Amino acid sequence: MVAQAANEVMVDNYLPGYIYIDAYQAYYNAESNLYYYPQTGLFYDIAKACYLKYNQFTGRYEPFVQIKKKAHWSKKKYKWKAVETYGKKTLETFDQGAVDVIETVYDLVDRVSFLGGDDEEAEKRYESKYASSNVKYDEDLGDYIARFWFLYLF
Repeated sequence: MVAQAANEVMVDNYLPGYIYIDAYQAYYNAESNLYYYPQTGLFYDIAKACYLKYNQFTGRYEPFVQIKKKAHWSKKKYKWKAVETYGKKTLETFDQGAVDVIETVYDLVDRVSFLGGDDEEAEKRYESKYASSNVKYDEDLGDYIARFWFLYLF
């Protein structure tokens, strides 16, 4: 009852011609074909498919533009692969969610190709990383283990 009264006051004073649609949580005007969202204070134009903000000084609706954060790439090689695949212009339109999905797909492809033996570069990196020449023997650790086994056995 209170919500209905508040709705009537809002429509009568601020939004003449608008009808509240509960399913969208927005007000709709059939003449202007605009939705008004009270949560954000923005209007949505169906024909233009964009959000508008009402400028009280000019009495006009102006397009509402949000400054989009630049997407962060965790690995440069995935970014360069994406530039080759999609192009730089298309890549600039991707949000962080799309970048995360692309990175996950590229990571899975790298892992599967490594396990399948298709990626020669990854095999060389793996072999150089885990080659026996890279393993160093720690004499202090060896002495400690020897003493431990000696005490354990006797």
